[in-house]
Amino acid sequence: MTNFDELDAIYPLKTDDLPRQWVLSQQKGDLPGEWQKRSLGRWHLACHPDARLAQLQTDKGAHVGWVIEPMLHTVSGKATPYPDIVRLGSDGPVDDALVENFLYGRNASGHSDGTGLEGMWIAIVLAADFERIYLGPIHSAVFERSTRRVATSHNLLAPFSRNLELSKSVDPLATQNYYSFGLTAFDGIERLLPNHYLDLHSFEPVRHWPKSTFRTLDGPTAAGRMIDHGRRIVKDIATGQEMVIPRKCS
Repeated sequence: MTNFDELDAIYPLKTDDLPRQWVLSQQKGDLPGEWQKRSLGRWHLACHPDARLAQLQTDKGAHVGWVIEPMLHTVSGKATPYPDIVRLGSDGPVDDALVENFLYGRNASGHSDGTGLEGMWIAIVLAADFERIYLGPIHSAVFERSTRRVATSHNLLAPFSRNLELSKSVDPLATQNYYSFGLTAFDGIERLLPNHYLDLHSFEPVRHWPKSTFRTLDGPTAAGRMIDHGRRIVKDIATGQEMVIPRKCS
């Protein structure tokens, strides 16, 4: 069994030891002093200096949030690697359909056309009555309702206290178990599931996908589509920016 007293003695980690991470809060005083800082309305964002931060805008340049760690954005056949600005593609109302299509390339049925954002990204959308956090498939975020803070790690939500009974029951470091259904090892801290968004008005997670039944594909067809998608991403990144390939030295 894991020695949780020894484990907790190292927490919270120093902010220097949290590369590419971020925290969102309504209180500026909660934010690490040396990190990148941005504010929009009542929300304040801090990102580690190593984190890639892009501004989210409407087509006319209105600031409506941020995208953190966007590796690639593809829309209408045009791919932009590591963008500094990402545009929603419309100046109309910011709503579910617009955001889902922009982020994931999804239509009204929830099926994707392969466009949208790629990478370990997260989108913070702050547009009038539409304030939400959306996760990319491999990003991770935790949140605390009482303080209305969201971050990549419990280390950025200190002070916190361990739920020792749950920790001993799951004990992922000593077993193959894991915290499921949004649970974490800490009281009051929840994990946002990748098929949910976090409504920043209510601070409630809301499932937004899947919206309908999945289209059934046989194994070889599904594998072929994943391979083609991966090849396109690598090609778009390689051709969209300067690259240096080291030559083998004899």
